[in-house]
Amino acid sequence: MSQNYLIVNQEVLPDVFSKVIEAKKLLNSGDFKNVSEVVNEVGLSRSAFYKYKDHVFVADKTAQIRKTLISFNLTDKKGLLSSVLNRLSELGGNVLTINQNIPSKTLQQSLLRC
Repeated sequence: MSQNYLIVNQEVLPDVFSKVIEAKKLLNSGDFKNVSEVVNEVGLSRSAFYKYKDHVFVADKTAQIRKTLISFNLTDKKGLLSSVLNRLSELGGNVLTINQNIPSKTLQQSLLRC
């Protein structure tokens, strides 16, 4: 299912959306026991909170992260992958997943032994 999102300045939205965001922050803080306490604190009805809680989000730093797929064909040399990962880290990158295939030399040698 396709989702349609907008980034809208908070100043032009009804207060209910700001209150829902505040209520969600308070719930995540652990300082309140339940939703009733939180909505009373921010001045919001429970029904409004439940109506919008799954549809209102803050456009934070994590929403602006760019992901890319990088593919390398590395030789089967000790420490080479570690060097590449260190360099990516130095440049401010983070590695989420590594997919590794059997080195082609090893694959060829295994096939010859069969």
